[in-house]
Amino acid sequence: MQDNQENQLVKKPKKSFADKFSTFLYKGGSLAKKGMISGAKFVAKGVEKGGCYIKSKIKTNKTATKISNGTMAKIKMAKVTTNAVFNFASTSVKGLIKMGGKIGNEMVNNFEKSEKG
Repeated sequence: MQDNQENQLVKKPKKSFADKFSTFLYKGGSLAKKGMISGAKFVAKGVEKGGCYIKSKIKTNKTATKISNGTMAKIKMAKVTTNAVFNFASTSVKGLIKMGGKIGNEMVNNFEKSEKG
């Protein structure tokens, strides 16, 4: 009699393929969203640490420094280039986060509209 009761407690109703698949999609969307947010945080920390490192290496100089026209042109080009790279990186990260949010919302909406949601 006790074995029969134990068997009844252990048996769980089988999930259909649709149930398993919808659960898989829902969890996958949640993980993708978390991954994108973690990646964005990682990039932000890297940019912050890089900025702190650069600031620590810059020394203020009270005396006027003479810079040749060629050097000044190179500095301006470096500034333009680094600004472009920063803008590209920040735009890419923002785009990834926005896209991940849209994908997550769409998955949740489709899941809620389904029979199993």
